[in-house]
Amino acid sequence: MKDNTIVIPRHFLLISAALLSIIFCNTLSYADTVYLKNERKVEGIILREDDNGVEVNMGFGTIAVHKSEIKAIERSRPEEKESLYEKWDGEQAELTKREAEYAQAREQRAEQNRRIAEEETRAKVETAGGASNEVQLLKSEGSKDMLVEAVLNGQAKATLIVDTGAEQVVLIRRIGEALGVNLSPEGNDIAEIHLAGRKRPSRPVMLEALRLGGIEEAKVVAFVLLDDVDVSGLKDGLLGTSFLNRFHCQIDLKRLKMTLDKIKK
Repeated sequence: MKDNTIVIPRHFLLISAALLSIIFCNTLSYADTVYLKNERKVEGIILREDDNGVEVNMGFGTIAVHKSEIKAIERSRPEEKESLYEKWDGEQAELTKREAEYAQAREQRAEQNRRIAEEETRAKVETAGGASNEVQLLKSEGSKDMLVEAVLNGQAKATLIVDTGAEQVVLIRRIGEALGVNLSPEGNDIAEIHLAGRKRPSRPVMLEALRLGGIEEAKVVAFVLLDDVDVSGLKDGLLGTSFLNRFHCQIDLKRLKMTLDKIKK
């Protein structure tokens, strides 16, 4: 059976449909023209011709045309071919320029979308009650203490006094019970802490997480009081510098906000 197939190399298949339309449908000045028996034509520069057919450079790739499909060939002069090569070089340079412009435009759109997403996230956070690094403060009745609402280990809620003079995080016994801490006075890990002018027995524990609003810190040491002695104004405990020193801390008494910016190690 007669082979009527036009062989097209793989790299030629990558040519865009728009470019192919221009190549096949428009007349190229100074090009070799291969007229096909199906009334179509291929225009470009013939690179090779043998008993099997011709290979034509079309500026953006090559195409092989089988001899059995060829009706006639019209050849250009050498100076015309040189002019066509110059034209192709200019078109390729323009195409490269446009691709770079398109890539830059895509990057700009991606950056714009990223900024819009950040603004939307920031707006949602502010609508919910402040910036992501801000914590709401509460006034303590009858004192000047500032309070924060904390969540410990994702389960126990505690109202803590912000105390920059306390070295540790301190929790009252009731909070320790909610966390499942062993509150037995027995053991070698009992520690005495100074509180309200007295030494009080406590057990140090490692909190897996301590969260204030949208800020959460892992592995925070806290001391749980073992006795039920009421310490006036202690609330559920103290938020000391073992936690606060992980941040640059600023307190805005007018807005009742505490800003915590994480210190990079």
